[in-house]
Amino acid sequence: MKVAKAGASYAFSELGENIRVGYRTLHNQSNFDIPVNVDGGLFRDQSPGSGNRSTWYSRLLSASGSGNTPSARALNEAGQYFSTTTASGPWGPEAPENQLSCRQNFAILTSDGYWNETPVTTTDGDDVAGLVITSPTGQTYQYTPQRPYSDGISNTLADVAMRYWKTDLRPDLDNDVPTTPGNPAFWQHMVTFGISLGLAGTLNPETDLPALTDGTKSWPDPHPTRNATRIDDMWHATVNGRGEFVVVTDPEAFAAGLTEALDSITERTNSGSNVAANSVALRDETRIFQASYVGGRWTGEVAAYPISAAGVAANPVWRATDPGNIPAFEARKAQVFTFGDNQGRNFFAHRNAGLGAIDGYNVAEYLLGNAAGEERNSGTLRNRTSVLGDIVHSSPAFVGDVDSGALFVGANDGMMHAFDSETGKELFAYVPGGISNERLRLLTDPAYSHQYYVDGPIAVSSQTQTPGVNYLIGTLGRGGKGLYALDVTNPKTFAAGNVLWDTAATNLTGWTTQNAQADLGMVLNRPLIARTNGRTGNQNSAMLPAMAIFGNGINSTSGRASLFIVDLKTGALVRNIRVGPAGDTNNGITSVRGWDEDGDGLIDYVFAADMKGNIWKFDLDYFDVDKWGVADGGTIQGQLKRASGGDPLIATGRPITGGMQVTFHPTTYETWLMFGTGKYLEESDINSTGQERWYGVIDNGTRITNIGTQLTQRNLVVSANIDGTPVRGFQPHAPLPADSRGWFVNLQTPPTGQTLPPSERMVAEPLMVGRVLVAASILPSADPCDAGGTGYLNAIDAFTGTSVQRPFFDVNNDGSFDDDVIGYGDGSVPVGSVNLGIAMPTSPTVVENLLVAGGSLGTTGAVGINNPLVKGRISWREILGD
Repeated sequence: MKVAKAGASYAFSELGENIRVGYRTLHNQSNFDIPVNVDGGLFRDQSPGSGNRSTWYSRLLSASGSGNTPSARALNEAGQYFSTTTASGPWGPEAPENQLSCRQNFAILTSDGYWNETPVTTTDGDDVAGLVITSPTGQTYQYTPQRPYSDGISNTLADVAMRYWKTDLRPDLDNDVPTTPGNPAFWQHMVTFGISLGLAGTLNPETDLPALTDGTKSWPDPHPTRNATRIDDMWHATVNGRGEFVVVTDPEAFAAGLTEALDSITERTNSGSNVAANSVALRDETRIFQASYVGGRWTGEVAAYPISAAGVAANPVWRATDPGNIPAFEARKAQVFTFGDNQGRNFFAHRNAGLGAIDGYNVAEYLLGNAAGEERNSGTLRNRTSVLGDIVHSSPAFVGDVDSGALFVGANDGMMHAFDSETGKELFAYVPGGISNERLRLLTDPAYSHQYYVDGPIAVSSQTQTPGVNYLIGTLGRGGKGLYALDVTNPKTFAAGNVLWDTAATNLTGWTTQNAQADLGMVLNRPLIARTNGRTGNQNSAMLPAMAIFGNGINSTSGRASLFIVDLKTGALVRNIRVGPAGDTNNGITSVRGWDEDGDGLIDYVFAADMKGNIWKFDLDYFDVDKWGVADGGTIQGQLKRASGGDPLIATGRPITGGMQVTFHPTTYETWLMFGTGKYLEESDINSTGQERWYGVIDNGTRITNIGTQLTQRNLVVSANIDGTPVRGFQPHAPLPADSRGWFVNLQTPPTGQTLPPSERMVAEPLMVGRVLVAASILPSADPCDAGGTGYLNAIDAFTGTSVQRPFFDVNNDGSFDDDVIGYGDGSVPVGSVNLGIAMPTSPTVVENLLVAGGSLGTTGAVGINNPLVKGRISWREILGD
């Protein structure tokens, strides 16, 4: 009992406040059921020493043990408790009709002995098929007896666990419980965890499950005698209940085992990252790369999935966390780098002294992967199940110019990681100079609360843009106000000398002028890499090298919106161009796009969006960089531009946080900009009900001053379902009126007089496929049972804002597009929006005749498309250098 109390006290001290916790003894003495009527039952105190958390500890520490060990009865009573429908039960305090259907239920059974009570009689254990259970989306499941669950033995602890796993405990509620790879149950059920104090069974939980699954071993009968087979039965119960089992011998091991169980309860796989592909063609070696993270544990993953005409494979060919892919910490000492003293440095050599030790455990070694100081190894540092930290908003960047291909992505372990794209092996890592030692030390804290570190986008130059070399520029994103640049031409031999620059430097040319320090915020959008018309002197002098062009981002000190133009190789600030009036604050430029008007390989103009919904045009069509400036209201003729300030090309009044596309019309050669509005950056954005739009506008050198009269409204006109896939259609194809400056489509908003569901919005980069404009839209959910939200991949005629002329999506995956239409009026329209069932989709990518996207729950989806570029490119041109 003392071991359990000590271990539980420690393990639960690290549990977050968003969990509801109760407590029961095996003998129902001093029970403390979830106090749903006090602060919603949450595991927290309302004031120091007073509240649910303190009460739980008081009950735990005052509990006493006695005689026998009625484990099966206690587990059965836990299952009955989770079946309670009253407002005072575990689903309360709401009335039954208002209770949250997605609540997950966990029982952690802890015992220091073999169960020894009269067995609980079960008529629906692991040898009996379950009922067919159906989800709101039509998904069905029925448990059928099979190994390693079924054992041919009745009235066991494992049977009790199976009863409450396979049974819908609340048939009156929707079956929308979150699933995991190890637990497919979407109905209300109980997951069973087990911790045995000091006693091991006859089977080895570490090695014997495969043999129990294939039948070469069997579960022993726990009934004849009170012996170690009853510990096997406890393990069997956790297998049936899709939980975990651990045998411990002391308070420290108990705490570690219980902490692992609690981590499993709180973890969920998610992704806010775009997918990447290593080819636009379907070949045997074509791969889709996806990054994800597990909330609660705050670990990350990068995986490479094969892709074929049938879609993205379910199983990856490698994961970054596969054994051996992240080298041992001693080896990583030579291949992790940082920035210091205005140059690249070896991380361990440069940061070790500053990071120091905590309770005698070296912090730098911990960050590199040394687990000796973790609590599970009797240390005091935070436990990790993986060295790779969570990857939330940084998207994998694939570079094929380098030997065998490499993949680059930022993680919230403080590092940007480089992986071999063929094997997943880490090649090197970089800790940006903007990540301080103080913040890195937070990662060791057992009470760590999630933070962002290297969370921003990455861009890598091609060897056309930077002849013979590949330069990478990355941002900290939500992790801070910083950027860094690396020479990644040879990632397998990367060294400190390949660190080009970091905004943590004190000697970067130009950064103490032009308001650079005050204007630089958190850069959340991908920098543009491009060559410009700029020269080192007069028009006959040498061309300037490739530039990194990016918006100043959000949360800057000045609050202004400005465009940064930086020498990609040296980091020297060439220009910082502010826009808007002097008093315009709480703003920031987000996405940027370049435009090469004359086709000479040099960008002439840059279009940029800001947080207030403006689109700005910058004139870079001069060899003298001092003449670069804001095109006032989009006007270039007659030198009507300004060094700063000016008016935007268009003011939408809604934030633009995703990307843009810039292209020209294939017959009129007009310059077109396509973008969507909306924001999903902070918690308050979830419930936004503002009207967001999808735009396509013509830049003819004059400002758009009245959206309602100068742009033509287009509409979503129909919703339907094709073979279980939700789809929508845009109005029938029609040309724009002759005097129109473009189009807009109102995205979905809540019904009149309601605030739910929140508004649809566009927060990812769009792309062009011929003359088809493709963009992801998301609908966050304010419903606690729909944390992943939902969304669509949308396809529209880029130059009319109406339906495409030929069906684009192959929704039913039959290889034909004849029936991928939706009835509308007296005819039909092509499918224009597809919900792939991956929650909120990120920016898609095209691989031959497939459109592939990642989703916010860490899954990928693909849909066939009618790709005109596979059959022969039509006349269109995308922006240069991105």
